[in-house]
Amino acid sequence: MTANVEMAKTTYDLFKSGKVHEVINDLTAEDAVYVIPGPIRKLPGAGVYRGKAEISKWFKIEAETVDYTKFEPQQTIDHGDTVVVIGAMAGRVKANGKEFENEWVHVIRFRDGKVVLFQAYYDTAKALDALS
Repeated sequence: MTANVEMAKTTYDLFKSGKVHEVINDLTAEDAVYVIPGPIRKLPGAGVYRGKAEISKWFKIEAETVDYTKFEPQQTIDHGDTVVVIGAMAGRVKANGKEFENEWVHVIRFRDGKVVLFQAYYDTAKALDALS
């Protein structure tokens, strides 16, 4: 397992155990960018987040919006500084109690052992349905 794949695994483990501050403080570059798909006015968290302060806001929005019951990386593709992770998630929307399931793909780019780009892909229509 390469260092970047190991770093991606560590990032997911910390996220799942609620240690988001460690993801941001220890594993994220100062100039990192998170790209989250979806219509910004309808999907909480959708948008582009630049830097640790904005990325921290995104994690807060996630925590306020969803209780995850499943968040499982299932396959990892290593391509040098870029790691692609394919997985699945399930959870409950806090505002309405609706349960959902979705598959996702994350593209993570590393520089000097830190995340510089996190780009998510998932079925945003399923997410919008769960929020309605």
